[in-house]
Amino acid sequence: MKYLKCWICGKKAIYYNPQNKKALCDFHFKRYFDNKVFKTITKYKMINKDDRIAVALSGEKDSMVLLSLLLRFTKKYGQKLFVITIDEGIGNYRKNAINKIKSFLEENKVEHYIFSYKKEFGYSLPEMLKYIKEPPCRICGVLRRYLLNKKSRELGATKLATGHNLNDEAESILLNIFRGKITENAKLGPITGINFHKKFVPRIKPLYFMRVKEILTYANQFNIPYSKTKCEYMKLAFRYKIRKFIEELDKEYPGTLDKIVNGNLEVISYLRKGIKGKVKTCKICGEPTSNNICQTCQILEKIEKFKFTKD
Repeated sequence: MKYLKCWICGKKAIYYNPQNKKALCDFHFKRYFDNKVFKTITKYKMINKDDRIAVALSGEKDSMVLLSLLLRFTKKYGQKLFVITIDEGIGNYRKNAINKIKSFLEENKVEHYIFSYKKEFGYSLPEMLKYIKEPPCRICGVLRRYLLNKKSRELGATKLATGHNLNDEAESILLNIFRGKITENAKLGPITGINFHKKFVPRIKPLYFMRVKEILTYANQFNIPYSKTKCEYMKLAFRYKIRKFIEELDKEYPGTLDKIVNGNLEVISYLRKGIKGKVKTCKICGEPTSNNICQTCQILEKIEKFKFTKD
């Protein structure tokens, strides 16, 4: 970034916002970032006094910045916190991430639980892909959400915090539109979920209004460790193409991301009215689902059927 001055104090800037055309120094950027995140938590009443919060920790920048902020928040207000990491079994992808953040977790005395696809489902993601011909990211997303909800509930969590940001939300909104599943956008928002099933742990997104570039700047500027290793399947996803499309659009027309997300927030209440009462209990595993059999059990059934026909 070319040399710019903070619009508030005149010191050297570390971040420039093309939307409002203002630059911020390290001190004012941190204050801006922290205030915006904590305001989101407060505005949407994400965290209550007696909550036990599970943080979905991938080890990448979003979840590490989220954890750093929630450690400060819970220390001040007294809530309990622990982290859950899902190991998909993709080579050393997740193990490298865990090693990168291990010292940070130890220094902050954070409870850390790791659950793997291999142990929980009997197969790693690469093994599953040998048996079913579906997009890797779709399968992985279904299984990861399933395990995060189930394990956070079993560990006594009342909230599940994820590192989803403004870019992620905009991607999901357009992804649902392009797939012809507009009503799925009703499940999005700062707090996800429509009907609160007794086995469903409400998911909160404190970084909901923060851009990827802001999160990256925050992590690098304030020495928050994170893994830079990317998943080998990422570029195969439809979402990846949506991501690149939105990035270019927002670069040319600053504020596009905000408009997509805020526009969806305006219509969420209307979308939710049309799909009430659709949360059921899976006949196989007993977890919450919108169908008689949840997507995770459907995936596992496909694998077993394929193996049976081959054997």
